[in-house]
Amino acid sequence: MKRKKIVILTLTFVMLLLTACGAGKENVENNTGNTENSVEENANSDESSEEPEYGTDFSSTWGDLYIWNCGELPRGNLSDVQRSMILYPKFNRDNICYDPETNYYHSVRWCYMLEDASSIEYCDLSYATEHKMQPCDKCIKPIK
Repeated sequence: MKRKKIVILTLTFVMLLLTACGAGKENVENNTGNTENSVEENANSDESSEEPEYGTDFSSTWGDLYIWNCGELPRGNLSDVQRSMILYPKFNRDNICYDPETNYYHSVRWCYMLEDASSIEYCDLSYATEHKMQPCDKCIKPIK
């Protein structure tokens, strides 16, 4: 009996861990045996009026991506699925920031790609365009 409890607890822990780390994102079986499309339903929900329109801090902007990616934030190019998890911050073309050592500009000072920046400077979009800087796809929503 004791061994059966340990096996059940272990399996439950593994299922929770796999779900949190992105495995089985498409279909998750609930306690009643029904399947529900967890990522798709959340993305297509009509109840979005309760959510903020823009990310206002680290958690509201990249929290879902951080959880989906097993506690890490991607440094390379983002996939379409990863982009769909970001609640991008509001972009103000008159006040953007950049690290002079890189070729990217950011919409917010708290963009995680600026963590290692030795200095951060501010400019407007025309200055960034003149200096051929590229927008950071982690904090500036790409235009399609």
